[in-house]
Amino acid sequence: MEFHLVPAADIAIEPLDVGPDSKVNLVDVIDRTQGAPFCAGILEVFPGAPVDFDYDDDAAACYMLEGEITLSENGESKKFLPGDVVYIPQKKGLLVYWSTETYGKIFYVTYPPRPLCIRAAGIIFAVCFDLGGDACIEIARLAAWAIAGTSIAHQPVVFAGCEDVAPVCGREG
Repeated sequence: MEFHLVPAADIAIEPLDVGPDSKVNLVDVIDRTQGAPFCAGILEVFPGAPVDFDYDDDAAACYMLEGEITLSENGESKKFLPGDVVYIPQKKGLLVYWSTETYGKIFYVTYPPRPLCIRAAGIIFAVCFDLGGDACIEIARLAAWAIAGTSIAHQPVVFAGCEDVAPVCGREG
């Protein structure tokens, strides 16, 4: 089948580190690992300090599922309520603050997607391009050879979301 279904039981929302005074959970449900030219997922916002997201590198469309979130930009705020849809354009320097007094849960789509990270020979590579998987693997193999001075021709190459690795690029620590 060409379509990709993710059952609700397989969606595991995880905490996103946004500092000690804020709490946000997030999961990209669909992304480059399924071949999508975008990321789509679930975001939960809990009471605490506002969380800022920059939109230098991607745009977002969000649908409010539950609760209430206040979106703020340049000192102006708007309430985001169940059934509402918000579009946030990609723009250098655009910073939007997300906060709630109770709880808020949204479904989001971002474009372009976050970088695809490739792990090869103990090295992580952040790759931002729209090439197919075979091209990604060959680039990872060449990069691992150039950086580590080792051939990984017969070693597995693992695709991973960037949020799974730290640091994003360089040797795993």
